[in-house]
Amino acid sequence: MGTRILLVDDNQAIRKLLVSMAESAGMEWSVAADGREALRLLAVERFDVIVCDLVMPEVDGLEVLITVRSNYPTLKFIGITGHSELYGDSALGLGAHTVLSKPFPREALHSAVSDLLSA
Repeated sequence: MGTRILLVDDNQAIRKLLVSMAESAGMEWSVAADGREALRLLAVERFDVIVCDLVMPEVDGLEVLITVRSNYPTLKFIGITGHSELYGDSALGLGAHTVLSKPFPREALHSAVSDLLSA
């Protein structure tokens, strides 16, 4: 089984872009449209990496990150946000492996995932 990645963003256009990036890298992926859906998927599927928007309504990416660190300590977490100054430091402080600022080039996501999996 290849690398399994969970892609989480409340914006449909961003989800499509993330899926395109994962497909081009040959990764197996699942998609969640919000934090609640991400937590449901985490409870029933195994993932190697989660790429999660940090700013979402209701259950945001920081809440997902707190749950990931508590329940899935080996899961690699990449935060993505258009508000890097506001949320990026918080995410890193809570245990995110890296934070990418939107918009980011395809290569930045590939590189971040590859670096985490080879560490």
